[in-house]
Amino acid sequence: MYTNTGNWSFVMYDYWIEGINGRLDDPNLVLMQEQIDPFFYKDRLTMPKLIVSATGDEFFMPDDTYSFFDGLPEPKYFRLLANAEHSTAISGVSAPHFGFSMRQMMLAAWKGYPFPKIGWRRFSDPEKKTGGIEFWSDTAPKQIYGWVGDTRANLRRDYRLLGYRANEEGEFWIPEYPEDGFIIDDDI
Repeated sequence: MYTNTGNWSFVMYDYWIEGINGRLDDPNLVLMQEQIDPFFYKDRLTMPKLIVSATGDEFFMPDDTYSFFDGLPEPKYFRLLANAEHSTAISGVSAPHFGFSMRQMMLAAWKGYPFPKIGWRRFSDPEKKTGGIEFWSDTAPKQIYGWVGDTRANLRRDYRLLGYRANEEGEFWIPEYPEDGFIIDDDI
């Protein structure tokens, strides 16, 4: 996220205070990932999977799935919520709520219905500034929705719905630290 937006999101404040953001290259982070990151357990993820992401998420970028989705075992599905932030509270305003997708998936799994086999391939030609998505399925889709993302920034890929104005000009919020450090009160 830092590379895309030029700063850490406000939702990373607690991680910033704990110094985690500055330790992303620490070998111990990989040891922690091996314990808590589901991708390290992907060989056990044999059940149908629905990855839900939001285009305006303050934690994750809309294209983060590029780095892991192809490595997940089938069956797997992906739902990108347009005009929604991390809580997904407003996701049903501009598109069918993702709860319907989850409901359909759970019912199909419980009742033993076959899941559709789908796939897609992204392609681009940077010289021509063109690209597209090729989609295939063994079941004809009933509806396809499409959105175009606008970052509202000239220099960064910042899709967050909640962010800072003039971020691309270097104007962003830096947390204030207490002058005397942090004090832990055991009486709380």
